[in-house]
Amino acid sequence: MELKQFLIADHLVDVNRNHIVIDQQTYALPPKAIAVLCELAKQPGEVVSFEQLLNTVWHDRVVSPNTLQRCIFQIRQVFKYADSELEFIKTHSKKGYSLEASVTSTSDKPSAHKATQKSRPRAAKFGVAALAVVITAYLFTVLIQPKANPRVPIQPTFTPMTTSDAWDANASYSPDGQWIVFQRFSDNCHSQLWAKNLASHKTSRLTARQGVYGKPSWSHDAKQLTFTERSHCKAQETSPFCWSLNTLNVDTAINSPQNPHAVIACQEKPIWRANWMKNGEISYLSHLRPKQVVPYLFDLNTKKSRTTEYMPSFENYTLDYLANQNVFAMVSIDEFNSHHLNIYNPDKTPTITAKILLPRELSPLQPIEVSYHPSGEYLLASTTNGLYKLQTNGRMVALDTGGRKNLREASFSADGKQILATQINADTDIFTLSLAQIRSHQTAATAKIARTTMREDNPQFQPHGDHIAFTSTRNGSRQIWLYNDQGVSQLTDSQQDNISKRIVWSPTGNAIAGTTQQGLMLWSLDGEKTLIANSLAIDSVLQWLTPTTLLVTARENGNAGLYIINKDTKEASLIVSENVIWAAQVDSEHFLYQDMRQRFWLVNTNTAPVPTEIHELRAQLAQPFAVYKDGILYGVNNDNQLWSYHLSTGIYQRLADVPNNSRYLADFNGETFLFTQMHLMQKHIVSFNTPDDQGT
Repeated sequence: MELKQFLIADHLVDVNRNHIVIDQQTYALPPKAIAVLCELAKQPGEVVSFEQLLNTVWHDRVVSPNTLQRCIFQIRQVFKYADSELEFIKTHSKKGYSLEASVTSTSDKPSAHKATQKSRPRAAKFGVAALAVVITAYLFTVLIQPKANPRVPIQPTFTPMTTSDAWDANASYSPDGQWIVFQRFSDNCHSQLWAKNLASHKTSRLTARQGVYGKPSWSHDAKQLTFTERSHCKAQETSPFCWSLNTLNVDTAINSPQNPHAVIACQEKPIWRANWMKNGEISYLSHLRPKQVVPYLFDLNTKKSRTTEYMPSFENYTLDYLANQNVFAMVSIDEFNSHHLNIYNPDKTPTITAKILLPRELSPLQPIEVSYHPSGEYLLASTTNGLYKLQTNGRMVALDTGGRKNLREASFSADGKQILATQINADTDIFTLSLAQIRSHQTAATAKIARTTMREDNPQFQPHGDHIAFTSTRNGSRQIWLYNDQGVSQLTDSQQDNISKRIVWSPTGNAIAGTTQQGLMLWSLDGEKTLIANSLAIDSVLQWLTPTTLLVTARENGNAGLYIINKDTKEASLIVSENVIWAAQVDSEHFLYQDMRQRFWLVNTNTAPVPTEIHELRAQLAQPFAVYKDGILYGVNNDNQLWSYHLSTGIYQRLADVPNNSRYLADFNGETFLFTQMHLMQKHIVSFNTPDDQGT
């Protein structure tokens, strides 16, 4: 059956014109996306395999699964205009897709009407005739009458703005549209400020020294910048952090790099998200008291700071400012991990307060960074899942960025027609190193497994089996994969779930646990998933302790506490209420954990609830990943050294030097270590046109 025109629910699909009509608005789709939709429409409600779709639509050439996924994404984006909550196309793990809506051929309707007309009474004939007139008029309006301006979303066109080997990030246009300013990083912390002239394309370094700088903000006249600075990169016991608020004269610095001028010098309380205001003041976020973050206004004339009149009651974490309307947009999170948008004048009560309605693919535990559109009508939201349009009523809709979910730190040009963003390309690999190699000093002979040009993370040995489980973005979104001597196979295939980097095996090796935006998830080895519903906002899974219990971190009132959760009863027990980023159970009474200040603690939950710090391990992890096995803790430090620490004897030992690009130790089975290493990391600034009519 060859479909030319048909209805999905009550939405007309015109195959010849490559568009869909929803609520009398026309939405264009690429021909291949229409062809995929036609194949699904031939079997509504039934699963159409990936292979069938690829072979039928792309019968003349070989394409990757990503091409099919892109078409599905385009179709779903259009149907969001019909119903943003209804799932028109459903993904079936390892099988294919199905169209979850009724399909009616427009050519079938007249013939069905004609066959039943003679048996109807006279009154019914008049009713049917009237209905026929209405249908004819509708079809004439929708199908025959030409539309002068069909509603066709503009496809984004990307232009690279920087192409250096360094990491470039946090870019913004100057108010006059002549420059962009950005940070160029030499490592994970330190950066210099640079500017690019958009007419000459010449780049200039603005700062005379590198520092741990925050994102710069332009003054209204485009002559100065303001930005925050932290004293050093890593927490140090003998030298605590201090924060400064800086300014920099752009005209002077373009000709000769300058040292930043500190208007607030080295205060103890953190300072971040500086914005230059229209009246010449500088706003920033800081702590009014512990766990209460508020916006401050710094007066350059009096050299004094004050808080704004309005201070939201929730925990604020980011702020943006729109100069032409003199309004703030504050994003905060409440005790139930709901995000809120507060728009207000600096010295008045809020004009808009809205709960942010997160799309189902976003986790409530991930922050949202916002940037105003110059009109003030909406904001651009940067998330770990890409860019979204955030309406002032709290509604979020994904921007069509050509399938690029690796865009972060986005902001608008002054006319609102262009977006600047950081594009992140990361390639991480898995490698093995055995104890035998370490003892024979052959640490250079590491072996990579399951290598691709995408991200492979957190490999885990299967208990009582020969598989290694890991997460990878090799098919576009992060999924769970399995590796053994026979090769690599994909375990999960859900484009709707944002699967966490951290995963753990069950003690028997027959299931894997991790988190998605929905919460704690368990996957059997045939890919079937089970959501463990619980009132906790679970951040990560650290250990599968017994067949029924798991060790997790969960957020409450902004803190990542350590809990044991029973997957059967759904009950949770609090172990530690501190900000925990890694932990392991030592025995039935003792737990080992690391806090956000890179300190290790040992706590006895029965006899000594006050934890004891292990001073030898302070700042000994390059990343918050460690392995505890048989009384010994293993990790990798910032000097790329693999180390061990015996809990019973307190002996710390450096075992071996590992490759310079090693990120963390993921697992150890008693014979072989599993590591993740950074093969390539690129951060570039890109510019693209603002997608038209997204999410209206």
